Amino acid sequence: SGRDRLRVVALTLDPERDSLANLGEFQRTHGIESARWTVARPSISSVAQLAAGLGVTYRVLPDGTVDHQSAFALLDTSGRIVTRTTNTQNPDPQFVAAVRRALQD
Repeated sequence: SGRDRLRVVALTLDPERDSLANLGEFQRTHGIESARWTVARPSISSVAQLAAGLGVTYRVLPDGTVDHQSAFALLDTSGRIVTRTTNTQNPDPQFVAAVRRALQD
């Protein structure tokens, strides 16, 4: 089914503080057990490029923590953004509809 093709990638924008152990704890805390999920951290040198490519704003605060906008982005198989939303607290009907359309292809 189309759903089997769906992959979810959660990326941190704070690779200096978010160690692999911390990301593993994040997965356990949020019950992320599916092989379709990848929780990862980019290299420190690629965070700015990654954030810009996904249209996510962030800033490093004086205490070193990262304040960032959260977003969901739907990418096609070539890595191009099909649609995105910053509405991460509630299902965004337009984003959900775009995911459903993509899964029907």
